[in-house]
Amino acid sequence: MVEGTAPSSSSRQQLAPSSSSRRELGARSTRRYERALAAALGSSRDRGLASIPASNRAQVALELGEAADAQRRTESLLRRDPNFVDGRALLAAVKYERGDKAGAEEAYAQLCVPAIASQSGATLTRGLGSDDWCELYSTSDVVRGRWTPAAISAYEAFLASRDRRARLAADSRGVR
Repeated sequence: MVEGTAPSSSSRQQLAPSSSSRRELGARSTRRYERALAAALGSSRDRGLASIPASNRAQVALELGEAADAQRRTESLLRRDPNFVDGRALLAAVKYERGDKAGAEEAYAQLCVPAIASQSGATLTRGLGSDDWCELYSTSDVVRGRWTPAAISAYEAFLASRDRRARLAADSRGVR
């Protein structure tokens, strides 16, 4: 075959797979499609992926001045995904925005306090954390670019007003 010309009928026959090869190719494609579909359907049910849009909805409520709705949405999100760290920080911001300083401190503390379970498996504290989370979320830089302006402002106001004892405790661990 000359480059730039259409293939002749004899060269097309040489390139075409046999009918048994086409069946085998079709079966392999079908199996790959079925595996890909199952993986996609499985990931759409993954609760971890649902946390981000739920957090975004809570932030929009805060942006619209509906702090009570934002708190309800964030608490609901954390019941479904208690390990969603951004949600803990968002709850602190929302509670502070609503005037609940103690509640904001409690939500923030859950970033810093590790979960402790008894030998029977009962959870004694509900924290996530570690000094790593505490340090990471000690400034608004970690949420900048992902949170709405109202949520960032509320979080910054919370961080600026943190209880002196809480700041001292965090500073003793090397956290600001």
